[in-house]
Amino acid sequence: MQYRTAKGFSGSASLGILFALVGVGLILTGISQFLIAFSFLPAGTGIDRMEEVLKKAIADPANVKFVIAMQAVGTLLLMFIPARLFSLIVHGKSWHWLGINRHFNYMQVLLAFLIIFAANFAAIPFDQFTRSCVSHFPAVFKKAIQMESDYATQVEILGSLRSVSGFFIGLFIIALLPAFFEEVFFRGVIQDLFTRWWGRPFIAILITSLFFSLVHGSVFLFLSRAVLGIALGLIYYYTRNVWVSFLAHFINNALAFSQLFFSGGKTSAMDEGTGNILLDWTAAIIAIVVSVLLFRFLKKRSEVCVAAIQQKEYLTRVPSYHFE
Repeated sequence: MQYRTAKGFSGSASLGILFALVGVGLILTGISQFLIAFSFLPAGTGIDRMEEVLKKAIADPANVKFVIAMQAVGTLLLMFIPARLFSLIVHGKSWHWLGINRHFNYMQVLLAFLIIFAANFAAIPFDQFTRSCVSHFPAVFKKAIQMESDYATQVEILGSLRSVSGFFIGLFIIALLPAFFEEVFFRGVIQDLFTRWWGRPFIAILITSLFFSLVHGSVFLFLSRAVLGIALGLIYYYTRNVWVSFLAHFINNALAFSQLFFSGGKTSAMDEGTGNILLDWTAAIIAIVVSVLLFRFLKKRSEVCVAAIQQKEYLTRVPSYHFE
């Protein structure tokens, strides 16, 4: 039986609608970020020097609030608004189709956070592996180094938020909003669509995780972020609730931002690893084993909630999916 949404759209039609909405969101994001950036550029800046001046302006700690605003507006227009419009068009008004429902419990949230914590250790050696592979391609390696340098500059700027109010503003805009917008978009829309359409949830999780990592714009951290994406995808798959994956994602972001804030922008030890390949891979294997056990507990704790969610979907006669 061919997959159909609540409003009768096929999988391919749904994907086409999503692509169109994201395309519009990308255009609006570019325009909005340009307007924000233009507002703090020096008067009389020529078009030929705009890129150079803009990079210097973004690197200036005095403009940190503008940089944060650009990030917040970007994720809103590129992810959340397209996700909500997509859901309205292909499913209807109910937020249920974005994975937003009341069927979750606090034990799910605790287990989800422990899984993400373990996944961070599982991801460390993939960073080292990627660096080793990319080093064989000088042009790509040089570009990757530049991307990491630009990222490090933004990190230093965010670390300049030294006031208490700055901490909470940063926590809200940098940790909370992206976590929510990304989970709704990647798990509530993309992963959910692929899972229902293809009927192969683990392939859907893998593909979604690769997209999730790709948009973060890092070559060296591509596989590491994909590992975290897989963990978040499995959390959503077993709970069918964006609130659970979002809270785990947010707590993870909040801890990273807090460390960044109190260390003045220094990279965390967990991000860098120990420098010992054998030790890092050993820790990763242990983390994966622990995660498997935690997922078993999560599945058990999610049975009642998932049954309630599936019952609601059954009443709408839309193909659901059963967790394994």
